[in-house]
Amino acid sequence: MVFFDRKKLPAKEALPGISMQEAHLENLMITMMALSPGAVIPEHAHPHEQISYCVSGSLALTVAGETKNLGPGEGAAIAADLKHSAVTGPEGAFFIDAWSPVREDYIVG
Repeated sequence: MVFFDRKKLPAKEALPGISMQEAHLENLMITMMALSPGAVIPEHAHPHEQISYCVSGSLALTVAGETKNLGPGEGAAIAADLKHSAVTGPEGAFFIDAWSPVREDYIVG
C-alpha cells in the first residue's frame, strides 16, 4: 500500500464501542480509532511502542498510574510494556495511533 483513503479502508471493532482502521508497512503502523462516548480500554501492556494523538473529542488516559485528560491536539508517547488504560469522554473521540513494530492483531484487511 502506497496511498490510502481512510473513507475506503475496511474497519473492524477493536473493542466494544471502538471502530478501527489501519495502514501499515513492514515495521510501522498507524491505526485510526473512532471511540464511542464512554468506551473503555481496559488496563493492558504490549511489547509495541505507541504514540497516540487526539484528533477530536476527549479521552482520560492512564499510563503507569498517572491519568491525563487528552483533547484535540494532545497525545501521549507510551513505551513498550508500560501498563495503560483509557475511558472516552461524553462526546466520544477520534485518535490516530502510531505503532512499532506492527501490531499483527490490529491488521484489518
